[in-house]
Amino acid sequence: IEEYQLWRALVPKMTESNLAFTDLYWRADTDKLYAQEVIHQKILTLKECVKIPRIKGDEVRVLDRCVRLCLCDGLEIVSNIHTVRAIVPSKLDPRELTEDWHFARNSLNTLIDEQPELLMRSNFSGPGQKLKLLIEISQWCQSTVTQEKCEIGCGWAMVSIDDVEPPLITDTKNYNELLRGGHTDQEGVLLDPQYKVFRSNGISGMIDRYKRARVKFSIESRENDVDVLYDNLPIQSTIAPMNAIKPMAFFRNELAFQFHKRHHPTGLSTTPIDSIFLGTFFQALPQADLIYTLNRIFRIRKDRYLSGSSSTQQQRELFIKVYEQFVYPLLQFRQLP
Repeated sequence: IEEYQLWRALVPKMTESNLAFTDLYWRADTDKLYAQEVIHQKILTLKECVKIPRIKGDEVRVLDRCVRLCLCDGLEIVSNIHTVRAIVPSKLDPRELTEDWHFARNSLNTLIDEQPELLMRSNFSGPGQKLKLLIEISQWCQSTVTQEKCEIGCGWAMVSIDDVEPPLITDTKNYNELLRGGHTDQEGVLLDPQYKVFRSNGISGMIDRYKRARVKFSIESRENDVDVLYDNLPIQSTIAPMNAIKPMAFFRNELAFQFHKRHHPTGLSTTPIDSIFLGTFFQALPQADLIYTLNRIFRIRKDRYLSGSSSTQQQRELFIKVYEQFVYPLLQFRQLP
């Protein structure tokens, strides 16, 4: 659904009069995008999903395992929905009823749909409402008989972003959340009926807890950190992989710069923007392999042609040049018959 895709956050928001932008300002004095802080800014790191029920049988083939994440107010989704692909060991004991999911190593070369480290930003604030992180575990399957494909949910977890018990020593808090069954507005629905025999108190309860499906992750607070790259991102609620942050920031910088160049004395301008990068980047952002190619070639060209003291404008111009020379042809190649 387009409404919940990440590229939607790149569309600048207009005022009610449609005469100005509410979240996109170019500072001519510094030649930079006006940085905008947000209420919530945190780093989410997925670590592991354990004891996930296995789908067994010859009639169903598992195509992919994934974790879907979004920000919500408890009732409605307020951000994009981001999907992270998980991996399992190549060899599994056929007698096991559950399996553990792992994630790719986080690095500059990790594909954005496999990257376990994500940036969460939001300006959400509602009366009596708290911003929450919703995590859903699912498996994408296909019938070997009818070839029909479907998604099977394997549980969900929800935690509040506003932590009432923050860690004392570090800004990072680790979570080990039990996966629940049913709908998000239902309480007490177990993921598996066998959990009813598990105890919940004492040492026995602690042991039984490790027999149930769980998702492990950590959340690091970054509200007090000054990061120009993060502050160049949209102020609306988003969950974005770390390797997509710089391309998104360059896009918003270029868009604001082009609007500033076409500024009219009356404040209005009908001069069209002719930019391959601005016109097609929306199509490239959802494609993990294209963003990987873009980031990798940009790093190589940056080390070769730019100095360590290069300005943001120089980096942005090189980035756009790399996109138009290498990524744009690949994007159009896929659309050929």
